[in-house]
Amino acid sequence: MHRRVLAFSALAAMLAFTACASRSAAGGQVDDRVPATSTSTVITAAELEQKMSPSTTALQAIQALRPTFLNFRGPIGFKATTGKLQVSVDGGRLESMDILAIIPVSNIASIRFYSAADAAQKFGTTAANAPVIEVQQK
Repeated sequence: MHRRVLAFSALAAMLAFTACASRSAAGGQVDDRVPATSTSTVITAAELEQKMSPSTTALQAIQALRPTFLNFRGPIGFKATTGKLQVSVDGGRLESMDILAIIPVSNIASIRFYSAADAAQKFGTTAANAPVIEVQQK
């Protein structure tokens, strides 16, 4: 009887440890590595090379491939930037969307869309309750 209790306790501890380890690995963290495949929130260099000409800008590519990245509610609140779509290049400071018009797709490793909630987690309060498009360059 004692062996069964001990074996059951060991099994329960091992399952709990495995569950905690897998939860902390995912942990609700936003994965900010350059992805291998395109998704509804990511445009990869491979997709850009396949579907766009090298002279196309990041803005033109987003408009053609993921126009929903550019759909947002607009400013909310008293500050002009609150709720307004922002852009980060290589994880740098947040800037206006205008920067997308000068980045050629030939220089892009990936383009990732972060919802306002994900942007707040990754960029903190500077995201100002707004979605963020992050461009990773090659």
